[in-house]
Amino acid sequence: MPPFEVYTTGINTAFAHQAREKGGLLFGVTHLVNPATPVTGDQMDVLMLTGSVLMGWVSLRSRS
Repeated sequence: MPPFEVYTTGINTAFAHQAREKGGLLFGVTHLVNPATPVTGDQMDVLMLTGSVLMGWVSLRSRS
């Protein structure tokens, strides 16, 4: 029951490798997309233009 729902997904090895190589992940959060339905490029454009996506960066580099 919202807001306590959690959505998870698997990750393929190539994507994980590229994310580590780039040092992290850029992610977006919005209430306007159903996580079970793929988002088209046109839908993503609308989301970005309307400012209804909260964007963030997660570093995957270890601190030395």
